[in-house]
Amino acid sequence: MSKEGRSYTTEDKQEAMGLYLRGHANTEIARKLNKRYNYNMTAGTVARWAEKGGWDEYRSQVEIDLIEHTKKTVVNDMAKNMHELEEVRQEFLKNLREGRADVRGHEFVKMTEMLGKLQDIETEKQDMVTHINKCINEALDEMEFDKRIKQKFLRAYIGKLRGEDV
Repeated sequence: MSKEGRSYTTEDKQEAMGLYLRGHANTEIARKLNKRYNYNMTAGTVARWAEKGGWDEYRSQVEIDLIEHTKKTVVNDMAKNMHELEEVRQEFLKNLREGRADVRGHEFVKMTEMLGKLQDIETEKQDMVTHINKCINEALDEMEFDKRIKQKFLRAYIGKLRGEDV
């Protein structure tokens, strides 16, 4: 059964919007829905829905949220590692005070130095991530790429940062 004109359901539009927010092109969205539901949808229909619904703003916000989530994940992972190292150091101190440590003082100094270096590295890493993201966004703004291409690049870039196969 083929759909014509304005007879698409809210669910059809929501499904199209979901694909759009994941970076699919209008032609690809129309093709997928046509195949799945035997429609005669055009890329123009999807483009009108996107424009009328402000999907570009949603997609931009999704990408901003994704970048922020990635940054938080990286920060949390490093913070967790530093916390674990501090716990080991504190346990060592406790054992040392209670006379149960069979470790030399220079090992404790090394552990403390490592913790300090990790904290310094974390600060430098955060500064570098911020700088890189700023440079990438400025470079993308200067290029005359289609917005969809920029968004596709940012998704691939974030995926690479996460270690995902994009």
